[in-house]
Amino acid sequence: MERLSVMLCFFIVMTCCFVSATCYVSCLPHERDALLAFKSEYYMDSAAAKQLGSWRGFNCCDWHGVQCSQYSSHVILLRFSKNYFHPFKMLHPAFFQLKYMKHLDLSCNYFTGVLPRGLFSLQKLRYLDLKQNRFEGEIPVEVGSLFNLTYLNLGMNSFQGRVPWQFGNLSHLEFLDVSKLKKHPQLGTLYGVEGMNLHGSSVRWIENLRKLKTLSLGGIVLNVTSRELEAALSHLHHLQRLELLVCQLSGHIPNAIQNLTSLSSLILDSNEFSSIVPSWLGSMPHLQELSLSENPSLSGDIAHILWSEWPQLTKFDLSGTNVTGSIPPCIGNISLLAHPS
Repeated sequence: MERLSVMLCFFIVMTCCFVSATCYVSCLPHERDALLAFKSEYYMDSAAAKQLGSWRGFNCCDWHGVQCSQYSSHVILLRFSKNYFHPFKMLHPAFFQLKYMKHLDLSCNYFTGVLPRGLFSLQKLRYLDLKQNRFEGEIPVEVGSLFNLTYLNLGMNSFQGRVPWQFGNLSHLEFLDVSKLKKHPQLGTLYGVEGMNLHGSSVRWIENLRKLKTLSLGGIVLNVTSRELEAALSHLHHLQRLELLVCQLSGHIPNAIQNLTSLSSLILDSNEFSSIVPSWLGSMPHLQELSLSENPSLSGDIAHILWSEWPQLTKFDLSGTNVTGSIPPCIGNISLLAHPS
């Protein structure tokens, strides 16, 4: 009878949680202590103080940038970004104790040093954003142990060495950015970071990332043949954005791209392509952005590309190529045209 009463009380409490969504979530003491240790490292910085000023009181679940599970009270989200520390700071290891974290955003802080191994003990992570820091050294192969990741952004850091093939273990990834260079969405100019020098002698690991929607490898030297790149891209049927600018790619633009029917952005600027611009580009009506600039050996007639109407096209850049011809009348149906050759 006593057991039945306990189960009944539990059922009533959980029913209240689901119906009213007003259950009080209280912070776990050891996780609050970990966050306070993290706070003590950066609180004196004026930028960080704006966020960390709310980190007081008993319940860390109410702190700015912190979210806890409604059911277990474990911290599952930490968002601590855009502090741009100067001078650069090391990443404090206190948050490695938050073993149930699923979402971690430490972007745009200018953290420096190598990526600490403790980061890869957070096995429940689904979202990891470390862009625009100053992390250095090689990307640890342990990154491939974060099997639950759907979002990984390591771009704009100071990494060196080989792109780890262990990225291929992250079969749930939908977003991967390891870029050193980007193209400004309004100005059309390239921007990036100095000191990042990554290269890849194989792209076979990409074949395993079949859920990818965004792949950005701008500025990474890819020592691969067109055939290898073709094979890797042919498996990415859900891809919507592909950024391979300044990757020292040569030969022809991979024909496998024409089978990426969800693709909306294709950014291949500043490579060494030496073929005719393929006419199949004109059969990709979902493209919103096509940028092939600064490929001086890329040739052909612009009419072979713009032979059909592209109602969604907003950016089109063939500057710095050897493509000739005049823009056909159908281009007038495009409402927002930027960077025409």
